[in-house]
Amino acid sequence: MAIQLEDFNLLLHGAIAEARSAGIVDPADALEAKASVAYTTSSEFLGEVGQAIVTFLSEGDAAVPPAAVRKLDRCLLQVQRVWPEIRVRRR
Repeated sequence: MAIQLEDFNLLLHGAIAEARSAGIVDPADALEAKASVAYTTSSEFLGEVGQAIVTFLSEGDAAVPPAAVRKLDRCLLQVQRVWPEIRVRRR
């Protein structure tokens, strides 16, 4: 049975734009690069982008605007439907 996911592309790119506006440019660029690559399968895409979101949130910590964090958390909810082990460890 196929898992139905919501398209989180707009949320992801909105969060990236908010991070850039807050001065978090290089990490935002790295996240966007992962999200823009062509992957062989949707599962691979979700795993790679999910891990990139986790890295971004972990390294950005308190500097990431709260609205961007909420958007990225919503993206991770979709990723976790396929990859439940991908989680952000918050301090």
